[in-house]
Amino acid sequence: MTGQTAPLVLAAPAPLAGRVEWEAVIGAAGERCQCERAHAWHKKGGRCEAVHGTAGVRLLAGPVEPGPDPSRTLISPPPEELRAWCRRCWDHEVRAAARAARKAAREHAHDDMTPLF
Repeated sequence: MTGQTAPLVLAAPAPLAGRVEWEAVIGAAGERCQCERAHAWHKKGGRCEAVHGTAGVRLLAGPVEPGPDPSRTLISPPPEELRAWCRRCWDHEVRAAARAARKAAREHAHDDMTPLF
């Protein structure tokens, strides 16, 4: 193998679709999850310490406020409106948004009910 260079190996793979946008978001975050919410696994009042490529961490680029079902969002915001998320923080926020949406739907359903008697 004289004169040949070794192929570039990433610590963790990047997505195939939206790679340019993903690289911009993850690069701007310093390859670290940008979640600063009060999760039990964060240091008190601090930013998540998950780093892309360490301990199986693969960051994703998603909106600052993930909705209850982000896969149904048809509009893809520009990279400057996205944040780097580790899967643990992302899943927690999506589940919390889904719970809040279900609660709001239940409360709204009761508002529209007319008493029978």
